[in-house]
Amino acid sequence: MSSSSKTRCDHSESEGFHDCYIIGVVSEDMTGHTAKIIVQCDLCGAQVEIVMHEIYRMSVEEFWEGNIIYEVNQYVWPDMPLEMLMVVLHMKDPETLKRNEVMLDKIRDENMILLHVVPVYGCEILALCKSIAVQSR
Repeated sequence: MSSSSKTRCDHSESEGFHDCYIIGVVSEDMTGHTAKIIVQCDLCGAQVEIVMHEIYRMSVEEFWEGNIIYEVNQYVWPDMPLEMLMVVLHMKDPETLKRNEVMLDKIRDENMILLHVVPVYGCEILALCKSIAVQSR
């Protein structure tokens, strides 16, 4: 398929990332407070960046060759799944998380977002951050 006949995809919504590939995760600076997930769409060939600002915690697991995205979800307090919070905060049991009121207050008071990149294959990403933007590359 030539580039002129490719379909332009809408990567502004979660569904727009289905079957796209994660080709990289890059920290913007030495502090790690800003990071980008670089995504390539197989259908249209476009590359976009999911930019996470003011990252509090982040977990990137199973980064392989050919990391295919199933969906991208965002959660805000109080709708953040407990099991995902436990993973990104490296806590072993729900009681430890529930007892850590200072951390939960910080997540709530600072209006953090929990980003979850769900894989079909390969890389799963969880990140707690203050804001997320999608931009062309």
